[in-house]
Amino acid sequence: MLTDYKKIELLEIIDKGKKKQKECQLSDSSNASSSTTSQVNIPIKNVETEEIENIKKENKIN
Repeated sequence: MLTDYKKIELLEIIDKGKKKQKECQLSDSSNASSSTTSQVNIPIKNVETEEIENIKKENKIN
């Protein structure tokens, strides 16, 4: 079991991490709004998952 001191120490570390994450998100959003490039989502076919699905189907048939 963790001592109370260790728990407080961990909570402080987590809290610092959350604050840092918020700062990063804020800076990211301000950078994104000033950017003029548009993002295009191109679907990429995952060959591995398709192969796995085919193997599963074959196994059910046999």
